[in-house]
Amino acid sequence: MKAVILAAGFGTRMRPITHTGPKQLLPLANKPVIQYIVEKLRDAGISELCLIVGYMKAPLMEFLGDGSGFGVKITYRDQLERKGLAHAVSIAKEWVGDDSFIVLLGDIIFNMPIKDMVGQHEASGAPCSVALFPVNDPEKFGVAEVDDGTILRVVEKPKEPKTNLAIAGIYFFSGPEVWDIIGKLKPSARGEYELTDTIETFLKRKRPVNAVKLKGSWKDTGQPEDLLEGNRFILNELTTDIRGTVSEEAVVRGVVAIGKGSTIGKDVIIRGPVTIGEGCTIGPDCIIGPYVSIGNNVTVKNTSIEESIMMDECKIDYPIKLVNSILGRAASVGVGNLSSHTVEFVLGDHSFVRRS
Repeated sequence: MKAVILAAGFGTRMRPITHTGPKQLLPLANKPVIQYIVEKLRDAGISELCLIVGYMKAPLMEFLGDGSGFGVKITYRDQLERKGLAHAVSIAKEWVGDDSFIVLLGDIIFNMPIKDMVGQHEASGAPCSVALFPVNDPEKFGVAEVDDGTILRVVEKPKEPKTNLAIAGIYFFSGPEVWDIIGKLKPSARGEYELTDTIETFLKRKRPVNAVKLKGSWKDTGQPEDLLEGNRFILNELTTDIRGTVSEEAVVRGVVAIGKGSTIGKDVIIRGPVTIGEGCTIGPDCIIGPYVSIGNNVTVKNTSIEESIMMDECKIDYPIKLVNSILGRAASVGVGNLSSHTVEFVLGDHSFVRRS
């Protein structure tokens, strides 16, 4: 089996952070979202990957390279026009050939092993399988109606959902029929060729579509609040690994990872789960955590941070409480003495906030 990863989108819901880079490289617990997907495919024995790229493709291709550093082989194909997910999949037709393949959106995270999903798809004997996950807000997703493991109907963002089973952005296809269906699709009301319409066409042809119900956790990280929730999800699987220097006057509680060359100064309290990269200076007078990811070469002083992501080279040196925030690379916060204030930020790369 081969894998097609869709990673060409503009990431408009993640702006301003995606003005300077693709959303697939945004970090969760200091590792890009796309890396989790690539490693899960590798662990499932799927080593031939095709990335459909477009917006900000250069940094994505530079990070992943030919895939050898991750134990896979990666091919790239350009989606020059954004005409929908089914159109993006069609770009990989020649590369896929006659093989069965899995399609994944490049900004989702999940902890169910892909090998287990492949096993369910192959055991079903269906030409198509779709991964589903129960959500609290199904009206925001494509939703499937299921009976005895078989999908009966899919509806895109229904106003009155009949189920809470969201389409999770993972699809399996076996046999050439999918190419015939995609080739005959008509644009949807929003002018795109939809994978939900592809699934509906299988159903209209009386072809079985198997439901793969995901176990554990799953998250679409397309918006800032989703990225923060995904960060919490990953941090819950963190293990303690302290390689930096921790002052005797600091307090470290819970599961915490601290990279090489990082210094945790006096009067610092770290409440895990927290991950801190390499070359960071934390303290004095800081409270970090829970659910905080701090990248490499970050400086934090006189600050309290909870449930936030700070990317590489950020700086904060003011007495504020930062919550539910995302700071892009080299962002800095200096807003005067706001010790009684709690603030939330989503800052793009090299942004700053300060009060004169």
